[in-house]
Amino acid sequence: MRDSIKASATNLVPAGSAIIVTRVGLGKVGLAEQDLCFSQDSHALIFDPKRFDSKFVVLQMGQLVSVFKHISRGTTISGVTKKQLLSVEFLAPSLPEQRRIVAEIEKQFTRLEAGVAALRRVQANLKRYRAAVLKAACEGELVPTEAELRRTADYADSTDKKFRKSVSSAQSAVKTSAFSLQPSAFESGAALLARILTERRQNWQGRGQYKEPAAPDTPNLPPLPEGWARASIEQVTHTVYRYPTFFGMEHLSNGVPVIRGEHLLPGNRISTDWSDYWFVAPDVSAKFPKTVVGFGDIVMSVRGSVGKLGIVNEEITGAQVSPNCIRIALVHPLVLPKWFVAVFGSSAGVARVKEDVNQTTIETIKSTVFIRTPFPLPPLAEQTRIVAEVERRLSVVEELEAVVSANLQRATRLRQSILQKAFTGGLV
Repeated sequence: MRDSIKASATNLVPAGSAIIVTRVGLGKVGLAEQDLCFSQDSHALIFDPKRFDSKFVVLQMGQLVSVFKHISRGTTISGVTKKQLLSVEFLAPSLPEQRRIVAEIEKQFTRLEAGVAALRRVQANLKRYRAAVLKAACEGELVPTEAELRRTADYADSTDKKFRKSVSSAQSAVKTSAFSLQPSAFESGAALLARILTERRQNWQGRGQYKEPAAPDTPNLPPLPEGWARASIEQVTHTVYRYPTFFGMEHLSNGVPVIRGEHLLPGNRISTDWSDYWFVAPDVSAKFPKTVVGFGDIVMSVRGSVGKLGIVNEEITGAQVSPNCIRIALVHPLVLPKWFVAVFGSSAGVARVKEDVNQTTIETIKSTVFIRTPFPLPPLAEQTRIVAEVERRLSVVEELEAVVSANLQRATRLRQSILQKAFTGGLV
């Protein structure tokens, strides 16, 4: 094997050498625990172990990562040369002092890493809690269902019926309809779906004969909570439309902004940082009105990072969706946008969307397939209460996640501060 190495362009470096990545992955540092070879993207620092502690070398070179990034002179690929690497100033105290510095750094890092590990556990627990909230919401377990609330009002209803009967007798006696008592309103998910379909049919203004929307694909699905119905995406939307991929989009510096998958942010927000957008001409966008978003619409990424969601607010209204996204215009206000994103933001919803993915070189969902995806439809009042409870709980989660994220960033800065003190004589 050593003969093969000698005959090649690479070199064998001994265990204990410091490996510095100087090209792709610029600035990473590691310690060779055995004899090894490496690619042209790295350099090895071979030093006298009688004069230098290996951990001291690796730790100090790690602290100099920022120097490497600043002196990088690469074009398409960032990189530093061997000459530049050798010109970096390296501090070399006595070997005993190096070891004292390493011992103190490791002690500080051990404490820091324990804190970081605790923060990571909190992050993981918050993620699990978020998933549990959405799961409970989509299974009718987060708030009492309308059917349950209806049953708790049985006694009131029976009393109500007696009162209406007495009122009816009085009305008959005086021959007047000026006073009437309506029963408390209750509309099940099935009744709501029927109303949605009726209104769609009545308000349709297309050409030719009206075509009923596709029913959902419902094989092997669990039972729904009492009072809910199962619809298809097409039944609860006015349109699910994707910009035609055969019609190119110009990348202009102004015009109609184009929403791409990377603009769909956590919390179902859509970025309004216009510096990160490209635009199409208004006359081009006008040719495809079905992919121009309106207030309350949903944008979903359907290619690449499949399943990311965003709700359109006032600032983003009128934007165009890219060919990698679809516009979902719900039958609002009968189906709430925040209920929709709760369903497809849950683990079950994500899994269901993944079932529709066409596994090619890049994950893709066809809107013609997605429209048949089953969608749980609770009564409208229940949607409202579920959304309110989800927002209440997840707002607390988001606050805690922000605190955790800030402390993790602080830990990174503290790590750099420890190294800086160590190599400027301020740690020991």
